Formats: sequence, structure tokens, C-alpha cells
Amino acid sequence: MIDGRELVFRGVSPRGFWLRRWFAETAPGEIAALYRTLAGKLAVAVEQVYPLARLKDAVAHAARGGRSDKILISCG
Repeated sequence: MIDGRELVFRGVSPRGFWLRRWFAETAPGEIAALYRTLAGKLAVAVEQVYPLARLKDAVAHAARGGRSDKILISCG
């Protein structure tokens, strides 16, 4: 939702961005460079890591309400 006051009084303009198109139009080297830049800056909170053998437990945990962090599956 965009507040109309932002559009009128602050000159804010909505602009779309289609990531799939960007991937299609961007050189692989540039994409790789962006990933290298982001690798040390992006983080996600993890609540629990399950081994692949406990996939059913992981899915059940992910389906529970009231969590805000990620549930991961470890394949290693």
C-alpha cells in the first residue's frame, strides 16, 4: 500500500522490478559479482536445522504457527 500523501507531497513514484527479466538480461559475471557482494551482508534467522532423515519432523515444525525464524534441512 502506498500512502497518497507520499505520491503527492514528496514526489514518490512507484516503480516495478521484475527479477526474472534482470537475470535474463544481465551477464553471468555481473550476477556472480552481485552474489559475492551480498554473501557477507545477508543473513536469516534460523530456528532449527534438521537432518534430511528427519524431513517429516522439519515439515511439521515449519507448519506450526507462532514461529518467525526459518526451518532448514541439512543434506550433509
